[in-house]
Amino acid sequence: AAAMEEDIRVGRYVRPEDAARTFGEVAEEWFASKHKIKGSTKIRYRRELDTYVLPRWRDVRLEHIGETSINEWVGQLREGKAVVSFKVKSAEKAKPLGASMIHHVVGVVFGAVLRDAVDRNLIQRSPLARVELPKPDSDIGERLYLTVEQVEQLAAGAQESKGGESALIVRTLAYTGLRIGELAALRVGDLDASGKRLRVSRTLTIDENGIDTEGSPKGGKSRKVPVPTFLLGDLKALAGRRPSNAPLFRTTRGAQLNVNNWRNREWTAAVATSGLDELEGLTIHTLRHTYASIAIRAGADVKTLQAVLGHATAVETLETYAGLWPERLDEVADAIELTRVADLEKAKSNRRDHDAA
Repeated sequence: AAAMEEDIRVGRYVRPEDAARTFGEVAEEWFASKHKIKGSTKIRYRRELDTYVLPRWRDVRLEHIGETSINEWVGQLREGKAVVSFKVKSAEKAKPLGASMIHHVVGVVFGAVLRDAVDRNLIQRSPLARVELPKPDSDIGERLYLTVEQVEQLAAGAQESKGGESALIVRTLAYTGLRIGELAALRVGDLDASGKRLRVSRTLTIDENGIDTEGSPKGGKSRKVPVPTFLLGDLKALAGRRPSNAPLFRTTRGAQLNVNNWRNREWTAAVATSGLDELEGLTIHTLRHTYASIAIRAGADVKTLQAVLGHATAVETLETYAGLWPERLDEVADAIELTRVADLEKAKSNRRDHDAA
């Protein structure tokens, strides 16, 4: 009784009927309260709740969720043995999740529901608080990067299956690092052919109802992206003499690209035709990662790559692609040795000049 009185006094008391509520019920209340997030973010929350979280936790009481059971679930997600539920029946097969995906499913979505339960005094503390999730940067070795040859193979598959503009989209994504939503939102006036730049000032995303909408690029800042010379001719031909506010990349009917339609109709066909459909983890976003890998191999430093990719900070760029930068410890040692020799020679020369005077 004394302990209960103390919990009540400090606002820690949890009513038994609240702790007995199911996770699924509380999760729906949490989801319904998300009014300020972007539509695409809300769609992702919904998808991950329905696919990964609720199949495991929907009917479990809050008071019965513990660290041990969460750790078991994380292990099942990593091994591809967790209970899942896909809307598309043909995809209803669990696959091992990488560290980044686990971080989002467990740490962000599942964790947000538990944190909301704590804030609403439905439980005293989150059982997730002391669970160690795999670090997202451990995905570096798992992430897929295409070779230049594979990029060209994919572009050839797009050319064969859907035509030249589809192939140009593949090459533009792979050799500029644009996100697919940013490419879809490009207008003719965003191409500066003489300066070899594309201006990225908007992105195409979807609202919570699944309808395309334009917004600011991720991070909220515009940027200019360098365009390799070999792409300029095709991009200039694509722009033609159309108005500056016309979409740069269009559907066959001349409308702005719909990302989902392009993914389903053209990307899928390009992958299949190219023979790269057996590459595990190949997505449109793979082309952005591939751009980063090519740029780093060509000598791009972290600040330059950050600016081109539109990352909020250089830390984000470094954490995402840290494993791609070559170790240069020997170069540092060699540079110090050369500097030392040069400085000693200069000092010796100065002394000779002084003595001669």
